Amino acid sequence: MPFKLIYDKEARDDLKELKPHEAVTILKTIELQLSHHPAAETNSRKLLRPNPFFTWELRIQPFRVFYQVDEASEEVRIQRIGCKIHNDVYLRGEKIEL
Repeated sequence: MPFKLIYDKEARDDLKELKPHEAVTILKTIELQLSHHPAAETNSRKLLRPNPFFTWELRIQPFRVFYQVDEASEEVRIQRIGCKIHNDVYLRGEKIEL
């Protein structure tokens, strides 16, 4: 059974800031990558080192999708969607430190 994908308000707002073709690519990739085994590390998914913000990261070209997995309820909570430029991550244009 696939995991249920839940988008936080911040993630929905992040998507609105992107170009339509970027948002479509991200949504399709989230569906493909996170519906089954979202807590398995792959080349594009990784468990982040402890930080006050996010647990998991999905890489989609220069974009980063930050999410949490609840194995018991089979839900994936999409928290934020940003962009990585060099070693810096930006959420709606604001640089964050992980």
